[in-house]
Amino acid sequence: MFAKLKKRIQDEGGTVSDGEKSFSSPSSSHTTQRRNSGMSDTGQESANEETSSMVTSPGGKNDVSDLLVKRTEQCRKLETKISEYAAVIKDKTKTIEKLELHLEKQQDLSAKKCEELNEEYQRSRVKLLEDHKAALSLKEKEKEKLLEELKKAEEFKNKYFKKEEESDELEGLTTQEMAKIKHMLLLAQEELSKCRTELASSTEQLTAANQKSQDMTNDLETLQEKQSNIEKESLRLKEENEELSRMVKGLTNEKSVFEKRLDELNIELTSKTNQLSKTCGDLTELENEYKTYQRNSDHLQNKSSKLIDEKDDHIKELQDRIKMVEQRLHAQDLSGDDRLLALETERDGLELKLSETRQQLTEIKSTWSDKITHLEEQISHLNAKIIEDNEEMISKDKMADSMRENFHKQMENLRGKLEDAEKRALENYELVQQNEQIYEKQKDEKEAELSKLRLQMVDMETHLRGKITSLESQLLEVETSSKTEISELKHKLNQLTEKEEIYLTNQLKADEDLRSLETDVTKLQKEISELTDERSQLKQIVEEKTKKEQDLVQKCSTLEKEMISLQDEIKSTEHIKQQTEIRLLDSDKDKGELMLRNAELSQQLEKQRQLTLEKQNELASELDNKQTQVDDLNQHNLQLQQQINKHENKLEDLESVRSQSAVDLGRANDLEKVVTDLQDQLTDKNRALKKQEQTLKDLRQTLQRELKVQSLPNDDSDRSRGNSPLPVRKNNKPAQIEVKPMPPVSASKSSNQQPSHMPPPSGILMSQEDFDRVGAFAGYVKDKTPGFPEREVNLQYLKHVVLKFMLSRESEAIQLVKAISVLLHFSTEEQRLVQQTLDWKMSWFGAKPAAGKGQLSKIIPPSY
Repeated sequence: MFAKLKKRIQDEGGTVSDGEKSFSSPSSSHTTQRRNSGMSDTGQESANEETSSMVTSPGGKNDVSDLLVKRTEQCRKLETKISEYAAVIKDKTKTIEKLELHLEKQQDLSAKKCEELNEEYQRSRVKLLEDHKAALSLKEKEKEKLLEELKKAEEFKNKYFKKEEESDELEGLTTQEMAKIKHMLLLAQEELSKCRTELASSTEQLTAANQKSQDMTNDLETLQEKQSNIEKESLRLKEENEELSRMVKGLTNEKSVFEKRLDELNIELTSKTNQLSKTCGDLTELENEYKTYQRNSDHLQNKSSKLIDEKDDHIKELQDRIKMVEQRLHAQDLSGDDRLLALETERDGLELKLSETRQQLTEIKSTWSDKITHLEEQISHLNAKIIEDNEEMISKDKMADSMRENFHKQMENLRGKLEDAEKRALENYELVQQNEQIYEKQKDEKEAELSKLRLQMVDMETHLRGKITSLESQLLEVETSSKTEISELKHKLNQLTEKEEIYLTNQLKADEDLRSLETDVTKLQKEISELTDERSQLKQIVEEKTKKEQDLVQKCSTLEKEMISLQDEIKSTEHIKQQTEIRLLDSDKDKGELMLRNAELSQQLEKQRQLTLEKQNELASELDNKQTQVDDLNQHNLQLQQQINKHENKLEDLESVRSQSAVDLGRANDLEKVVTDLQDQLTDKNRALKKQEQTLKDLRQTLQRELKVQSLPNDDSDRSRGNSPLPVRKNNKPAQIEVKPMPPVSASKSSNQQPSHMPPPSGILMSQEDFDRVGAFAGYVKDKTPGFPEREVNLQYLKHVVLKFMLSRESEAIQLVKAISVLLHFSTEEQRLVQQTLDWKMSWFGAKPAAGKGQLSKIIPPSY
């Protein structure tokens, strides 16, 4: 019995344990097994006690049945309690399993979300790293480019500073050289003034010596005048001969040139006429061929059109005849009246055809008449064209003939001129030979007379020649020094021009460098714009990432909310657990295990919180890193902006330098203007020197001529009177003294020439007042030697006075007309007037020339 009960209890406990195993976790099944084992142990103990009591105390069957009933009731109670506990445990296990499933789902979701966030973060991190690397590489390249450009700019800056230093040095050198040139010019002007003063003193000494030598020259004047006349005639003849020879040469050259031109023109005319004849022949042949082809084509067209028209007309006639024959055949079958009607209709048709043919004939006649008139008009037009062409050809032939006749006439005129010139040249040559023979005879006669006088003049000549040579040496030194200075100045000017060219080339290079820098600046501005675009893109990326981070923070906040909700649920479970603890005072062990489980879950939750916190910290660190990257990018942008500002400052400096270079160019232009002014001054001074040389040569020639001039026999009485201050004339004019223009300081060209600084002869007379005026004029001319400027009023006044004086002179002054006209630059009318007055004074019955009246008169009126 007891064994069966034990088996049944064990079976029920096993079934319960199996059911609990099916619904509970391994831990709960383990606890239930322990409970069953405890219950079985208590049952066995009680059974052993009962058996022992049964064995020890022999009782009846009633006691045993009562005990069994009690035990069965206790067992039932225990079974009900066990079933209740099992139901409670099942509910708790179900709730725990639900919570575990919910936790596992949340863990899976959180793990998936974390993995997705990690993947997105890694992707974004990889992209950021790649973008950052690309940006770093680009910025490193830009940095290298900017460093290279900075190096280039520094090199250009150094070059530009060097060029500025060189330009400053050039300016300093130019200023120094200009100062030197000015100093040299001042020295040259001082030396010229000294030379002028020395010349004035020497001329005064010469005037004194000339006054002393006047007594000796009066005896030589007669011979010198004759010699000068002969020399003048010989010179005139030589000049005329030279002019004629030049004319002959020029005419021969022109003749050869014209002959060559004639030959060339004749050749061209022949070639062109041949070409014209050939082209005209070709044209006529082509026109004839064209006309023949046109005529043939027109003839063929007319023939073909006529044949076609004839065929058409013939066909129409045949058709009409066929119709007529058919109608007649048809009319033969008819009766008499019908036949008459048919004949009348035929007659009407034939009359219509006759009228139509007549109209056609009239139309054909009118068209043919129109064509004939048109052809006649064309023929008349062609005849008019042919006449015009013939007239043009005739006019062209006439033009060619006239051109040929003109050429022949010009050639004949030139030949006649050549022959006349040759004849004149031969005549002049013969006259020159005769005059030379006469001159040689007179020269041989007078050389003996002059040899005596030359011995007396040797001492004076040696003394004067020494002075002249000294003065000429001084003049030569001055000229050589001026020439050397001019050459040095030209050399310096050439150097300055070369330096200016170098400076201009350097400036051009600098302009090119500036243009290259401007292009670089434009490139940099483009790069800066690109960087700003990249910066904006990076800002957009950072904003997107900040948005993503905000989304992550929101997700974390949602997770935290979920965690809080889980904590609330855990709290609720704890509350339920407390209630179950109150209910399950007996199940303390289960409560401890559940607490352990909750502790493990709380540890897991804390671990998840720590993981989330670590992730948040990592995200925060990444955000900090990104912010640092953004700050670095901002700093880099600031550096780039600073570099841009530096480049802009450099550009401003370069623009200022460019403006300075423009100012330097203006200065260079001013220097060029100064140099050109100096060159103009040098050229003016060279011209003045050349004019001085010409005036010196003219004065030499006049002195030589004056020394050779011989006085007329009428002047012997004047010469015998000596140096009487005021001799009286028949016309009650004041006493006159002979005066000629002052000679220059120059050496004699040959040893046989007379000294150039001889005093003027006394063949020309003037009053004491006029002598004072001429002395003032001589001093004035000494001060105004370079170029004889005629624009001044004093010189014009003196010229007017000298003109009046010369026009009131006698016939002895005819030899001085040319000299004074050369010196005082007389016009041709003035020279002619002087010549006419002198001729009038020399003639017996000549007409007095018109010299004006009143204030405009050019003759001093007589005193009576």
